[in-house]
Amino acid sequence: MKEEAIDILEPGAHITGDQLERIDSQADLREACQDIMAMQSLLADHARFDAEAALKRFNEKHKEAKLHTLLHEKKAWVVSLLAAAAAILAFVFLPQYFRSSFNTDDTSDAPFFLAETSATGVTVQIGMNERIALPTQRHEKSADAIVTPDDLLALCSQSDGVESQTIAIPYGESLKLYLPDGTCVYMHPHARLNYPNHFVGDTREVQLIGEAYFCVSHDDTQPFIVHTPQGDIRDYGTEFNIRAGYDQTDVVLIEGSAGVTPQGGDEQMLVPGQQISIFDAQFSIQDADTDPFTAWRDGYFYYDQESLRDILMQLGRSYNLNIEVHRRSLLDLHLRYIIPRNSTPEYAVRKLNELMKESVTLNGNTIVVGGN
Repeated sequence: MKEEAIDILEPGAHITGDQLERIDSQADLREACQDIMAMQSLLADHARFDAEAALKRFNEKHKEAKLHTLLHEKKAWVVSLLAAAAAILAFVFLPQYFRSSFNTDDTSDAPFFLAETSATGVTVQIGMNERIALPTQRHEKSADAIVTPDDLLALCSQSDGVESQTIAIPYGESLKLYLPDGTCVYMHPHARLNYPNHFVGDTREVQLIGEAYFCVSHDDTQPFIVHTPQGDIRDYGTEFNIRAGYDQTDVVLIEGSAGVTPQGGDEQMLVPGQQISIFDAQFSIQDADTDPFTAWRDGYFYYDQESLRDILMQLGRSYNLNIEVHRRSLLDLHLRYIIPRNSTPEYAVRKLNELMKESVTLNGNTIVVGGN
């Protein structure tokens, strides 16, 4: 019976309704499961966790000889629970979980992502003027709106003076934007880019909030610089992706060379396939998979063993859909999910549903995960 508790809580295992009924009806099985899950709560604190002591306490409480042998055989498994603990800790201090439906461990409405209620389309603000909707074409493969300098010319004053232009992308939209120097920027939903209608002086400087992929038109005589709240990115002949938030900025270099200068710090040079993350004036550099970023550029959502949390956030932003998740533990599932970005919401949900053991449905403007 205790062996069954270990198998039920094996990392990555899917707990069935029959297993839950057995847990609920057999007190000693339920107690063993709860003890294992309590052990997982200690695993969350790496510094204080003592695997040997935890195993000893568990063995003393459940003294069956067969269980004692089995636990020693699975000692490596206990340590490996570090990777699975985050997904299960939500239930550690909820004994009533074992007496409830496996599909209703969260609130009934379970809001996860809220769509924007007023659709404005892609907008531009020129100088201090009022923000206006921007007429755009559509790219057939990606469904990105496309804006060229000529598209903006009629909206600008006809003087030769330099004017600030701010492009804002709402949820449900994405944009392929050509800057006056020929640089191409693929802007994600909920991104904002500020740049001048003419690049003058020794540098070409823009400001970004949100996520965008840059294919920079290189010019040694006039370097291209992207300012973010956490630091500056300088082009040295480059394609790179930037995710710029107010608290953290992530830069992934795809091609060429780029220098990243955290606020108050020194320039850090990246080589292709590297990512720098800047948070509170601190930074770290690590290797990165560039495929998701080039796939976006080429018109695809690309997630290779990424969390359902990240996938749902992207779908919510890209389609401007509400998302309800009725079992928050599902958010830690990792999936391989690749579809064209011009797919309909119905197709996106259907393909996601094919990968899930729990139901994923589209009800009007809402994706519902694990709702029945």
